[in-house]
Amino acid sequence: MMCRFAILALFTLRSLAARPIRIRTASAPAAVESEDLHLGAQAYEQVLHDPKVKISHDLREVEPVKRVATRIIEAAKSSKYAERAKKFDWESA
Repeated sequence: MMCRFAILALFTLRSLAARPIRIRTASAPAAVESEDLHLGAQAYEQVLHDPKVKISHDLREVEPVKRVATRIIEAAKSSKYAERAKKFDWESA
């Protein structure tokens, strides 16, 4: 089992910190969202292959993270951002 949610949070923060802030306009929100999803997946893969990252297989560490991740995912899918949250490829393992 892999603790992917913690890694997901790390890569998201890392990719956001590396990108300039830009204002989205009504004319191109789909293109920007597509780019965001692509960059997020790319950053996730980088983290998975980073030799400094140690993925825990200890259920005492993994299970609490999975429980919290599940709650966050469900909250996101029922929030005002539900439409966007449902497009994400969520992983909690």
